[in-house]
Amino acid sequence: MAEIEKLQALPQGTPGNSTGADVAKAVNALIDRAAELPDGVQESIDNLSALINEAKRYLDTQVANSPPVKQNTSLTHILSDYPTLKKTEVLPEDSPNNEPQIRYDDVRGLVHVSLTDRWVTIPTVIGSRKFAIFQRGMIIRLNSAYSGGIKLRVYPMGAGGNGLPDNPTLANHQWHEYETTVTDLYKIGEFNSEYFEGIIDYIELDNAWATLDADRSYYRSLNGYFDVAFGTLKSPFTNFYQKADGYWYSEDITPQTPNYMGLSWTQDPKNYRNYSVDDASGSTDALRFFGDDYDEYSFEIILVVHSMNRHMAVTISNSAPNIVYEAEPYRFLTNAERIYFKRRNNGITGSMTVESIKIRIPVSEY
Repeated sequence: MAEIEKLQALPQGTPGNSTGADVAKAVNALIDRAAELPDGVQESIDNLSALINEAKRYLDTQVANSPPVKQNTSLTHILSDYPTLKKTEVLPEDSPNNEPQIRYDDVRGLVHVSLTDRWVTIPTVIGSRKFAIFQRGMIIRLNSAYSGGIKLRVYPMGAGGNGLPDNPTLANHQWHEYETTVTDLYKIGEFNSEYFEGIIDYIELDNAWATLDADRSYYRSLNGYFDVAFGTLKSPFTNFYQKADGYWYSEDITPQTPNYMGLSWTQDPKNYRNYSVDDASGSTDALRFFGDDYDEYSFEIILVVHSMNRHMAVTISNSAPNIVYEAEPYRFLTNAERIYFKRRNNGITGSMTVESIKIRIPVSEY
């Protein structure tokens, strides 16, 4: 009876107050008590019945009213459901083999996610369109002289507002909306022998307008067509892709033939993106990709350096952050200066791949 009284003294209805050993002791005490009962005595039977009911009520409070035990998933199983995050510098080519993985390329800004047996690269482009880039000499020639109001949305890239009607003073590398009144205007992009350099995005006249985002030589609404005052006529349109960082990036414009290559530089005849340099020590023993028209452009350059014995400058200013320090992939953002690969201090020897060169302009706030 002492064991049962011990169990009864415990708080009831709370799981974990009694153990298997406690219950076993109570049952054994019950058996011993039953063995002591005289045969044929009704009072003893009644006492036994009361004792059984009392034990049953206790067991009911300890077992029947206790909540079920939750089976926790093992930590190993939980962790196996989460993908592994790894840094990468190349496009994954191996099979994920059912292993959840995320690989992040912080040079190119790409995120690769594994499926069961292949990789998917998450798109980073949120918009695309064409822009008309006016290099010096490019104009829109109107079929008939226009007089009245004119409004333009432009992005100068070197000569400010020169070449626009009245040659306004505009800062380079910023979007502007400019309007004025003209008389007998028959060229857009040239004014008083000055030529506009940059992007003309939108033109509005008194009774017509046009967004220059379609690759065509003639814009009917303006009654005008693309022409050149000098040089060779070619399409001014380039594809651009908007990213979440608030910039437009052009398609890759890496030239197959560089504008200038110093004597110590060699281009791979089988792959125009691959270059090697052998002890380029002179300040002009350099690699230049574009002519003067591109000197005021801002670029994104993805450069994979395979080997380099000393620091190499990427732009003509020979200043950080556009410096190659060692062999690894780089993302350089130039700001209106000439791309010019050359030694920083002493002669350089190495090899590299120019993965891409893209024009970079901010998204218009207008």
